[in-house]
Amino acid sequence: MRAVGADLDALRQDTGLRHRRHPEARAAALGLEDRGARSLLRAGRPGQGERQQRWQRERGEATHGAMVSRILPRGKFPHRRLDRRDARVTVGPAASCPAMVGGVASRDPLEVLLALTRLLAEETSLEKELQATTDAALEVLPADHASLRLFDDERRELLSSARSGTGQGKAPATFKAGEGVLGIVADTGKAALVLDTSTDERFKHASVGFDVGSLVAVPLVASGQVVGVLSASAAEPGCFSELHRDLAQLLANCTVPAIESARLAHLAITDDLTRAYNYRYLGSRLGEETSRARRYGDSFGVLLMDLDHFKRVNDRYGHPVGDEVLRGFADRVRAEVREPDVLIRRGGEEFVLLMPSTTLPEATAVAERIRASVADEAIETGAGPVSVTVSVGVATWRTDEEGASVESRADAALYRAKESGRDRVVTDPNLDDPLCGT
Repeated sequence: MRAVGADLDALRQDTGLRHRRHPEARAAALGLEDRGARSLLRAGRPGQGERQQRWQRERGEATHGAMVSRILPRGKFPHRRLDRRDARVTVGPAASCPAMVGGVASRDPLEVLLALTRLLAEETSLEKELQATTDAALEVLPADHASLRLFDDERRELLSSARSGTGQGKAPATFKAGEGVLGIVADTGKAALVLDTSTDERFKHASVGFDVGSLVAVPLVASGQVVGVLSASAAEPGCFSELHRDLAQLLANCTVPAIESARLAHLAITDDLTRAYNYRYLGSRLGEETSRARRYGDSFGVLLMDLDHFKRVNDRYGHPVGDEVLRGFADRVRAEVREPDVLIRRGGEEFVLLMPSTTLPEATAVAERIRASVADEAIETGAGPVSVTVSVGVATWRTDEEGASVESRADAALYRAKESGRDRVVTDPNLDDPLCGT
């Protein structure tokens, strides 16, 4: 990925005649093969005479490349629509479509790609890389929502991994391979452009909490295999064009090497069902938190959570519904915690939450919020809402112990919560340690 960033930097700074006269060389360097995508770079070359551009403005027409040449240097992208009377592509204001960032696009796509590839070359988490990609999509596309979905381990479902824009706080939809526009893109490896979702039979009408009138979706391909789908949508129909599809594909092509590398490393320590970390990650992360707390004179909290009578859920509704409940529970926990907090599935229906820089009262308050969130509202599943409760054991690190010891004390507190009637929070009394707070 560092090489890709360097190539992009070189292209951006190059003012020589070789790239200006031969934009195909620039396109090839960026991995653009189709004619439409190459026109993105060809648009800026000399020779687009003022008289020709004035004629195009007067006629209200533009070819794919000439349209971009009028505006690409300023970093502003028009909305293109298909004139159904003569099937010519025309330039229009598309006032009902989302505006770019700040009303207009203040940066051209190459600048956005340069910034993104520099970030991806740094040592950062998969979550941040995915989020940066969807944020970048909103900068270069006339969209009010962007999402990036990756395949699960078994390549059956596309799971929402990052979202930006409208509806970010809503529960994301999942798509099976071949299901809906995104599933078809994942299944075929071909980009899709939907001008009007109300008339396109490929579109899966799902409750996502916001309107989708048009969308563009492109595959993320690594080693010849689709690993995910990048999509962007707008509430109004007709907001995207072939140009926007090509931009989205360019964005995906530039980001997928870093994302795939991070994804493979992340999968090794991630629970596929809930997208929480798995038990293999618990020991190493406890060690890291212990070292950090010792170094800075800090503490950290450990919550051990167990869904009450979960076997009854599987017996009554079946394991597929039980899996949905586990996913729903993990989502509830994420909604109640901070970004630095780490959710780990220890096994079955048991989860661990590691909370850096947290006192016992703070950890207990979070545990109570999680307990109430689960008890107060049933989890939605394909079989309807399913009510569950959770018991939580809480402990914080003592300066004289290793990470495994604080986990053991949280486990003992959880046992007492179960013995005391379930659906409750029990803390390990640790208030003698001044680091725990009051």
